[in-house]
Amino acid sequence: MLPVGREGFTVRVLRVGSSAPVGVGFVVSERHILTCAHVVNAALSRDKRFQDRPGDDARIQVEFAILGDADGGPLRGCKIDAWAPPPKSGVAGGDVAGLVLVGEGLPEGAGPALLVDPHAPHHPEVEVFGYPDDPPRRTRGTWTTLHLRGAVGGGLVQLDDNSTSAIRAQP
Repeated sequence: MLPVGREGFTVRVLRVGSSAPVGVGFVVSERHILTCAHVVNAALSRDKRFQDRPGDDARIQVEFAILGDADGGPLRGCKIDAWAPPPKSGVAGGDVAGLVLVGEGLPEGAGPALLVDPHAPHHPEVEVFGYPDDPPRRTRGTWTTLHLRGAVGGGLVQLDDNSTSAIRAQP
């Protein structure tokens, strides 16, 4: 499978029973999507720091919104396949959820993200996608550019805002 552009590997995770986005995820194989555990918690209307893995019957929906049109993008159902709970406090540790598609496979134009470009400069610009609160853009999402600086310890990496971006990275 050839790498696809960001339009094909970025999904928005929806709140159960709603079309409201609660976060993003990224396609990493023909059936698997990675997101944050706190995003899955929000999708299931649980406290974002809830530690327990959702039950085997829990299902959430993802939308390939950027592949869509004014009426929306292709929807897919997922179950939770892997779980590293969000930290009880602070920002370090865990907070990863692996989703697996249930039923249909990836829509046309979707595929895994190319996570590392071996030819990229040492401090590359990276683009991140999300649903920031300020200014409110939750419905459609937005991109912003950051500079990748490198590891800072504790399993974290430093990303600095690009001062020319209209939207700043937010939690």
